[in-house]
Amino acid sequence: MHVVAVPLIEKYDGRRKQDVLAINCRHFIKTCNDMAVVQTKYVEHMKRKGFDLERELEKANTKQLDVTRYKLQKNQK
Repeated sequence: MHVVAVPLIEKYDGRRKQDVLAINCRHFIKTCNDMAVVQTKYVEHMKRKGFDLERELEKANTKQLDVTRYKLQKNQK
């Protein structure tokens, strides 16, 4: 199962002159390092529950490839 949580906070909207719910991930995850910690803790938790998961290298400085280049590399192997 893959879950996407959308953090909502209540904030004042000057145009509407009232408090509204707004998406704000920075309220919970301030930096990229915070997200890395969440991902590592998730894998550790799932391992304790009996799932065989592996955490990819943190900060591996790898660059994502676009689809075309990925397929070319895959075909060359």
